[in-house]
Amino acid sequence: MGSFEQVISDNDHFRIKFYIPLLCLLAIVYSSFIPFQFRLVEMQEALDQFRRIPYLDLQITNRADWIANILLYIPFGFSLIGWMLKKKHSFSEKFIIFFGVFLCCVTIAVVIEFCQIFISPRTVSLNDLIAETIGTCLGIGLWIFPGQKLIGLWAIIKTDTRPDIVLNAFMVLYLTALFCISLFPFDFLISLKEINDKCAIWMAAPLLGGLNFSLTYIIKTTVDAASYAPIGVFTAFKYKASNPKKKFLLTCSFSFIVAFTVEALQFFTASGVSHSRSIPLRVLGAIAGLFVIKWIFNNLNNLKSFMTGLLFVISPVYIIMVMKIGGWSTKGWQSVEKGVSSFDVHMLIPFYFHYFSTETRAVQSLILNFGMYIPIGFSGWFFYRLQHKNKNIYLSITVLFAFLFSFVIESGKLMQKGLHPDFTNVIVAVVSSIITFKISDKFIFIFHDIFDSNFITGGGNVQ
Repeated sequence: MGSFEQVISDNDHFRIKFYIPLLCLLAIVYSSFIPFQFRLVEMQEALDQFRRIPYLDLQITNRADWIANILLYIPFGFSLIGWMLKKKHSFSEKFIIFFGVFLCCVTIAVVIEFCQIFISPRTVSLNDLIAETIGTCLGIGLWIFPGQKLIGLWAIIKTDTRPDIVLNAFMVLYLTALFCISLFPFDFLISLKEINDKCAIWMAAPLLGGLNFSLTYIIKTTVDAASYAPIGVFTAFKYKASNPKKKFLLTCSFSFIVAFTVEALQFFTASGVSHSRSIPLRVLGAIAGLFVIKWIFNNLNNLKSFMTGLLFVISPVYIIMVMKIGGWSTKGWQSVEKGVSSFDVHMLIPFYFHYFSTETRAVQSLILNFGMYIPIGFSGWFFYRLQHKNKNIYLSITVLFAFLFSFVIESGKLMQKGLHPDFTNVIVAVVSSIITFKISDKFIFIFHDIFDSNFITGGGNVQ
């Protein structure tokens, strides 16, 4: 472990590129001006409104939206510091940079809040400015403390060629992402009354409350369990020299601790729904990851042919599942004429409909759609590895297929009663396919203990 910590330390000052804080700034501006419905306000009236900016008494139901403003400014302050700060800067220079970044972020927050006066149905409040200031401070603070370590881990994944080191770095980042996604939007309970109310709701709910056997629920539960599969995979490789019983017990113990901690923390969030049955299901997901690796070890000779056949067999099932999740045939079809007439240009605006949803539901929708198109990215990468032709060509074909497929899925919603397309999901599908393709190709060398060098370089058979 000491060597791993040393590697992280060596990458502590991995520089953040300029485009990252710029993208964060664009995201802030874009999300602050959705839904782009401008209203005419005299400048003097706008100035008077801003001078009388109110402080709102936020209830627990509004806390997630308020925290969203904090979360929006954390990556901006974090990445801006990471881009400007250099290892050679003196203490006084670092202090000036910290203060300059703080002043810059707060100024941008004030300007954007003022501009929101001209955007309907946006409201301006002192609460938002406080949240954005807190987010800026947290972003700067995260860089000072654990942030540089996280960047060091990312640098390891990008540049290191030692599988064990990369696997450790990936696992730390995976767990960090898992906790962040599980606890989003971090609307923690802040009073004893709120905790008592949440406890009363939890105690009153039946043990199997919310349990159903709809396809959507089954898919959601399966995806939730599968998100813990990397724990089993990690255990299989980290303790590859141990006996199967020890690896099984380690997988169960590690996944139980993670799942229990997540559920316990979710209990103390306003929007979190805590179910005790989620813990054993997630443990089963981790065990499945362990057994998948074991199965691969036992079937190396037929792995390529099996995977090829499996992809072709499950493709029709996958397509039907995506259509079902997309809402096709849920409430019935309508005529082409009605479908076309229901089209609205707002459907083309990225993340337009997310503004009219809660923060939790918006993120859940984003994660669900991202996950739906992971198989496309993986399939494109797998066929690239089989042929080992031009990687860019296979990546382009993969992206094109993800774009066309997701576009058809969203366009088909026009013909569904009570549905509307959200072409944001097309962007999500493209991003998902690209990330999956590149991550799969990046981590193939971690499996060098399983595959021979011919497979890693694109040719030959599995040993």
